[in-house]
Amino acid sequence: MRRFFTIVLVMMYVSDAAAQVNEELDELVRVKNILIENHVAPKTIDDSLSSRVFDEIIDRLDEHRIIFTLEDIKKLGPYRLKLDDEMKGGKWLFLPLLEETYRMAMAGAHNYYTSVGFESIKWNSPERYSIVSDEFVPKAQISQRRQLYLKYLVLEKTLRRADGESKLSLYFQAVQSRLVNRFKLKPDQYKVMLRERYYDALARAFDPHSSYFSMEAYRLFNEQLSARAMRFGFHLGENARGEVIIQSLTPGAPAWNSGSLNVDDVLLSLQAGSESPMDVGLSDVEEVSEYMEKYDLPSLTMKVRKSNGLEVVVQLQKAEVVNEDNIVQSFVIEGAQRMGYIYLPSFYSDFDNDNDDGGKCANDVAREIIRLKREKITGLILDLRFNGGGSLGEALAMAGIFIDEGILAVSRDAAGNRTLLRDLYRGTVYDGPLAVLVNGASASASEIFASTIQDYNRGVVVGSTTYGKATAQYFQPSNDIKPSGLVKVTREMIFRVDGRTHQGVGVIPDIELPSFETALIDGESDEWGYIRVDAGMQPVNYQKLKNLPLETLRERSQGRQKLNSHFVNAADAGNKLARAIEKDTVVTLSIDAAREDIRSLEKLIADLHLNSDTKLSNVRNISSIQAILERDPALKIQNGHWLEKVSNDVYIYEACQILADLIELSKRP
Repeated sequence: MRRFFTIVLVMMYVSDAAAQVNEELDELVRVKNILIENHVAPKTIDDSLSSRVFDEIIDRLDEHRIIFTLEDIKKLGPYRLKLDDEMKGGKWLFLPLLEETYRMAMAGAHNYYTSVGFESIKWNSPERYSIVSDEFVPKAQISQRRQLYLKYLVLEKTLRRADGESKLSLYFQAVQSRLVNRFKLKPDQYKVMLRERYYDALARAFDPHSSYFSMEAYRLFNEQLSARAMRFGFHLGENARGEVIIQSLTPGAPAWNSGSLNVDDVLLSLQAGSESPMDVGLSDVEEVSEYMEKYDLPSLTMKVRKSNGLEVVVQLQKAEVVNEDNIVQSFVIEGAQRMGYIYLPSFYSDFDNDNDDGGKCANDVAREIIRLKREKITGLILDLRFNGGGSLGEALAMAGIFIDEGILAVSRDAAGNRTLLRDLYRGTVYDGPLAVLVNGASASASEIFASTIQDYNRGVVVGSTTYGKATAQYFQPSNDIKPSGLVKVTREMIFRVDGRTHQGVGVIPDIELPSFETALIDGESDEWGYIRVDAGMQPVNYQKLKNLPLETLRERSQGRQKLNSHFVNAADAGNKLARAIEKDTVVTLSIDAAREDIRSLEKLIADLHLNSDTKLSNVRNISSIQAILERDPALKIQNGHWLEKVSNDVYIYEACQILADLIELSKRP
């Protein structure tokens, strides 16, 4: 009888395992089919794509080459050109082998970092370490590679603190603890994580913006692009001593409402749910943020040290609050002309709400414009720098705020079908002089908006060439019945109304302002596998406004730039920083060498001469907001930071001068 039950149990286990394998393979095939059927530039499922998927999985699992050995890669290597067979429904062999290999490799890394001692590392002995490496080392050398990585992290952390060298052993312990936790995954986490990496690598092999999302990852993605989000309501920073502090509190959020937290409180420890507490004393902001993102729990226990030395324990529960990362900011800039200024961080939208009752950036921008018009502004600056995009619909809706009617852009799918993207509403909210500020991090929806304004001669685009993404992505459930994830697939190319596309090239501003960031920000064309467009399309019928005096505006701006030390030095400064960063891919690891590297970088930054005496002397709030600020001290402090930031921004200053020139020139007969 016992033998009978044993056989039954074994058969049940085998049956469950087989069902799981079938589901994993079925999901892979479904992801592949969605990409093939919907992608604007579908790939052939062949050995070339298989090798790309294989490399993407391995690179993302072991970026620093401290987990897998050369022997591990050789064991997995035979599947490098066979994954396309699995995608076509073949035998499911790679993922089980990857799971087994990865689990053992992670255990090896975990054991090493658990056992390594402070005294075993030669801190003053110069050793060469390659930060970026494509090479895997043999098993006999993996401990040395892991030690060099540990030594690099400790020296990098130690020498950023004023008292770092005297606490070298303590920082070693902090980094060691972080690495031990990083390589400690629960058994059930391996399978889920590796499976999702596999599906995601397949999607990314089609282009950089296609990807696979678990249901939870999709929820978080939507939250990032929404006007409201689940938050604790505090932002972290570092004080002069390198301690992690509460940098700001969101009014009305849990941290603010607790009454126990203040700006500049020093963070001592964090505990997410029942997980082990994290000692923050020797950590930096990046590590603390990593800890909070890893657990993403609804509750958090934190210990802080107040300015009087008292230590306080605070428990917080997440609540839905205004997403500060998606808040429109607006100000009035007084001068010879009264200008309005609006900063838009992203093209956010409440994707779960089809009503027009808030949560959509176009509505919020329109509301701010109406407030600014009450202030009798004569020109408007819309700042889209570092705006990485968001909702295509919101970009079109916002263009409609400034353009009376017409086609705003054109999309085209894989079959060549064109869709005319129109302004759905007649009329405008604002028809006065307009400048749009952009830079290399302005992407996607930002570029569609800026190019439309440019094509219609509706305003002057100012700044540096944008990122260069002119594709549209849509989410599709992997399974219509009970999806375990969603595929974000690039389904359309976007073209300007004049037939051009900014895909891979970006939107070139009407008036260029030199920026040191240009050399430091990668664009779409720097991404592996970005979609290349060989030719544009036929222009559509659209009604341009009269030509702007761009040549005169450009000449006047260039004259001012030659007299401004920031603009004179900006491009050269960016190139110097880029060269320094590229050179630092191989470093010498010792206390003396690391100290000298930091001194050299500090001197380089000091010699860049990016400071400018140019500033806006009178930036103020919209009158209707001032009364609210007087009743809310925390909000008033945050607002003060914004006023100072806008006042000292040389790019906003020059945009004001360009607008003033435009207003003056438009009055000429």
